[in-house]
Amino acid sequence: PPPANTADRFSIRKWAARRYFARHPQPQLALAGNDARITWPSEPSFGYRLSTTTNLVDWQTLGTWDGTGSPIEYVHAGSAAGARRFWRIQYKEGGFAP
Repeated sequence: PPPANTADRFSIRKWAARRYFARHPQPQLALAGNDARITWPSEPSFGYRLSTTTNLVDWQTLGTWDGTGSPIEYVHAGSAAGARRFWRIQYKEGGFAP
């Protein structure tokens, strides 16, 4: 009891850790002619990096974006023609360094 007890009051908030850490963007791919349109949801305070490759070894970064809560869309011109192509989205809380 006061005044002997000088500890601060605190409370514990219950939160869903599994839901918080399960922020996997689910990209959508649409082909239109020779172009590929990739769209994925974003979340504020997260950064996103889109890369592409034809051999799953040598990745080329196409761009980085800051999440705003709105979907992000990227059109990769001419990528639907020619060799088989792969894309990956990396995401990180706080974003990526320029």
